[in-house]
Amino acid sequence: MINQLMRKLKVGRRIFGGFIFIVILFTMIIPFVLKDHLLLVKRVEKVTNVDAKTDKLLLLGSKRIESSRVNLMRFLRDYLPSTQESLNDISQATQFFIEAEKLIVQDQKAFVKQIIETVNNYRMILHQIGVKHSDKNIFEASRLVFMALKAGNDICLQIENIVEKNGDRVVYENKIADSRFKESLWFLIAYYAVALILSLILAALVGKSITLPVSELRNGAELFRQGHTNFIMKVTGTDELSLLAITFNQMATDLHQNKITLQERAGELERELSERMRAEKELQLYQVKLEELVENRTSELSKAVEQLSTEISERKQAEEILQNTLQRFAASERKVLAMSQAVSDALIMIDGNGKICFWNQAAEKLFGFSTKEAEGLDFHEIATPIELREKSKAGIRKFAETGKGSVFDSTIQTIALNRADQRIPVEVNLSSFQIDHDWFAVGTVRDITERKKAEAELKQYVTDLEKFNRLTISRELKMIELKNEINDLLEILGKGRKYKIVE
Repeated sequence: MINQLMRKLKVGRRIFGGFIFIVILFTMIIPFVLKDHLLLVKRVEKVTNVDAKTDKLLLLGSKRIESSRVNLMRFLRDYLPSTQESLNDISQATQFFIEAEKLIVQDQKAFVKQIIETVNNYRMILHQIGVKHSDKNIFEASRLVFMALKAGNDICLQIENIVEKNGDRVVYENKIADSRFKESLWFLIAYYAVALILSLILAALVGKSITLPVSELRNGAELFRQGHTNFIMKVTGTDELSLLAITFNQMATDLHQNKITLQERAGELERELSERMRAEKELQLYQVKLEELVENRTSELSKAVEQLSTEISERKQAEEILQNTLQRFAASERKVLAMSQAVSDALIMIDGNGKICFWNQAAEKLFGFSTKEAEGLDFHEIATPIELREKSKAGIRKFAETGKGSVFDSTIQTIALNRADQRIPVEVNLSSFQIDHDWFAVGTVRDITERKKAEAELKQYVTDLEKFNRLTISRELKMIELKNEINDLLEILGKGRKYKIVE
């Protein structure tokens, strides 16, 4: 399929398109790689610069805290007149910490705020030390000095902890960046490997689309040189090589047609006549077999007609038995039941509402409902197709009033349903009678599926026989035309007529 698509393009366009595809394939990834690399570099620079500046501010603040502690000790030894130097150091440290809070990452801001609060407490302690020292309250001043030294030490420890965490985070970020860089590098390698494979496949396909038709042209030329003028090359595209193959095929076809002579035509007619004669013999054999088959089927149908006559006689006998039995129904119900069960047709009796009053074994077999299940059910609901149900119910309403209907005292063929909703062709005979002003209908229902099938088969065989007769006559006419044509050709060649045509 790919070769056929390529053969629709000119050779030059095919090569140029393949080159453009390879260039695009190798260059389209470059912008994404550059973008990813720049984002990675910016991220690393941002993390490194911000963390370095933050650590610097924290360390400067820590240095100011140490300086304030030194100045506090100098004040206690009376080297300084007041704690102002320490307070100035604290102010500078606070400014450093506020700037660090603005730069530090979100999860470290709470620690920096805690350091600033501790520094503010440290400032208040230093102020109180100056006041107590001026008041000569040595004990209270010593206690405050201890608190100040402890607060300064806590601030330094907190700063060390933050700086250590920042260092760990920088290492972690660098690891992530290194992992991301390796992933990008492997992706780039995989992409270029796939691109290289696709390029090789494309080059192979383009090369095959050129070399394959050239090889076919060479093989065709060799066969043509050997005398195979009826050789036709396969044309799969619209490129220059396909047009060349079309021209080659036209030349070979013309040369092959020029070699056909009148003698070859006469030979073809002879062979055709031989084939037709063979077909005629086969047709005659088929006719004999068909006649035998028709004879056999006719015999079978005759037997079926005899069987049908026997069934009709049995049915009439059953109807006579049923009529006689109905007249004595009130006096001998058990005798009627035994006789009805012996009849092969389904015997059914319904009242003026269509409810089943009687149901023999043949009815059980035909419709699939037992006598216990059927009695009291609406016959038309369980045995009449939907399309005939309303019409049947309308007829039963008329029957309940008058005891008459279009289906009584005659034999009709219709369709019935069994319990499995299978449609059965049946033959129905109905009679009516009245007891105590109520009308009842009794009838026989016979399954005529086999009879319908036999009739259809007989009709089909008659149709096949007529078709065969028409085919035989048509064959005879075509044979006469063919013999006339051969005689005319032989006269043109200067030979005598070979076949004698009987009009």
